[in-house]
Amino acid sequence: MRMVACIVLLPLLAGCAGPHGGKHTGQTPAGAEPAVRVEPESLVEVFPGVRVDAAAGVVEIDARVATDVHDPRTPDVFLEVVACTRDTREYESLVVIDAKASQVHAGLLLIGLEPGAPGRWKPEGSGVVPIEPSGEPVRIRLRYEGEHGPCEAAVEEWIRVRRDDGASEAMPAMEFVFAGSRFRVVQGSERYLGDVEGTVIGLTTFGTEVIAPRAMHHPSAQIEEPRLMARNEVIPGVNSPVVVRVERIRDRSAPGS
Repeated sequence: MRMVACIVLLPLLAGCAGPHGGKHTGQTPAGAEPAVRVEPESLVEVFPGVRVDAAAGVVEIDARVATDVHDPRTPDVFLEVVACTRDTREYESLVVIDAKASQVHAGLLLIGLEPGAPGRWKPEGSGVVPIEPSGEPVRIRLRYEGEHGPCEAAVEEWIRVRRDDGASEAMPAMEFVFAGSRFRVVQGSERYLGDVEGTVIGLTTFGTEVIAPRAMHHPSAQIEEPRLMARNEVIPGVNSPVVVRVERIRDRSAPGS
């Protein structure tokens, strides 16, 4: 799988809250912490807005807050992706990136990760059953400018879960894998579906995510009621810069790596 991905992607290789206008409370999300900066010379820009530190197993992606979660006319912002590409799923995403999904994929290959496969839904009887995503595990953090300087938080700190009674609760800790999206022939040519659909880091399972959560949620409201929502009070204003930091969990120095 990695060899195929390399061949196809090889041409690509030639109180923390934002101060940018969001009407937030300035609360510090649980788990948020001062950003630990990587030395500039350890990160190499391999594509515009995508930097790699192969030895440390880190990929950083420049992004911006995708949606105005502080608009009083639309206080409930439902989410289906963590990160999408420009002009695709911004209305249901936490952040938007300018890099291509395939460039993020290539960056993850450069830090030694092997892609698996996105989750999918198999029809069974009158419903569907989940087939879980596979791939090497990664950790995702969000870096942004808070009221008192740089901050870093886990993705789930920006998400809340709507309960049956209409109230919401904290999002449990999330696990992600390098699923690697998929290829499909579109109008006679093979296309990388992450580029076509813009699904870089998923929340619900479309089956085309570059990075997929282990926990699966169906994107159709007819099958599963939407429950994942933006945690408005801790998210910076729309268009505020964010760095998505993807970290390799596997220790390459460990025996058997």
